[in-house]
Amino acid sequence: MWNYYLEENEKGIVITVFVPGYGKEDLFVKLDGKTLKIDSEDKAIKYEFSLSDKVDVDNATCDKGVLKVFLNKKQNKVKSITIN
Repeated sequence: MWNYYLEENEKGIVITVFVPGYGKEDLFVKLDGKTLKIDSEDKAIKYEFSLSDKVDVDNATCDKGVLKVFLNKKQNKVKSITIN
């Protein structure tokens, strides 16, 4: 049995991690470049997910030992740059 799973839809990606016995105050979620890091204060939990550069962390929730991290897909927008 896996302790996590990923779901992708048109809006983005949801990473669900099962962390029984842990609450939001015990966990840390950090986006470091293209790497999403999840760990616990006691260092018993540690996950790293390599992401494409087309996502951004929206938010995270933790309820009854289930942590969910919501990632939004970045829109490919053309940006004009003014030449000074």
